[in-house]
Amino acid sequence: MKIEKINSSNYNKLIFWYSGWNLPITPLSYIPETSIIVDDICAGFIYQLEKTPMWWIEGVISNPEIKDKALKKEALSVLITELTKLAKEKNAELILSSTPRESLNTIFLSNEFKNTPEKYFHVARFI
Repeated sequence: MKIEKINSSNYNKLIFWYSGWNLPITPLSYIPETSIIVDDICAGFIYQLEKTPMWWIEGVISNPEIKDKALKKEALSVLITELTKLAKEKNAELILSSTPRESLNTIFLSNEFKNTPEKYFHVARFI
């Protein structure tokens, strides 16, 4: 699958996806350099908490025109894997996510994340 960093030249894809899901549009200036699009199927951001070894995977969104659930699941798994690699390269020790979507939570769990008891985030992975 093709992995590309989110930038001003491909940001319009995200605008289309946000609109397609009737979600508020995340401004480009809010999207960190550690954000990627996978095969025009899905995208996500990974943010560092200040200068700590804690990182968050957030802003995960998919192309609403992709109806093939298996393809979308595969792309989301690649997205989580690639964002985890980016965090490792930045010396992350813990990655969190606060996704409320059960289907995405399942993909996190299949990528070595664990459910957490905290109300502010749902899955975590020490690396």
